[in-house]
Amino acid sequence: MDTAKKWETAARRYELHAQKQKLEPKIVLPVEASLSFQQWLDSEEGKAARLLLHNANREIVVGYTDPVNGQTAAAVFAATSRIRHVGVVGLAAAYTKEEPERTYLTNEEFVRLSFSVNDDLNTEADLIQFLRTELNQIADESP
Repeated sequence: MDTAKKWETAARRYELHAQKQKLEPKIVLPVEASLSFQQWLDSEEGKAARLLLHNANREIVVGYTDPVNGQTAAAVFAATSRIRHVGVVGLAAAYTKEEPERTYLTNEEFVRLSFSVNDDLNTEADLIQFLRTELNQIADESP
């Protein structure tokens, strides 16, 4: 079974599970991106990836920055968007009422942020492979 089919099958299982809980999927396609990452997002595999994340109600954290003044930033791949998540971490989190900040990124900004928060990622191909690995785990966990 190819990867896109595996993810589509898992996405259908999550969708059926969600329908039992009366959740409605809403897919928004991304715009503006780095060429090869954009090509992946537009492919059958990329569409199946977003559908799987949506129906599983999951996001993929690509990596975090080192904490500075008790805060860290994360690159997050979600079904409908690419996000920079900034929040308080560590002991400071226990003493603050500050809410995390989520900023929506263009795909190009997301790729650059991903490279800065995950030292194992040097190319867009590395990023795509990282996402594939995470998506396969989510697919394998489907009900």
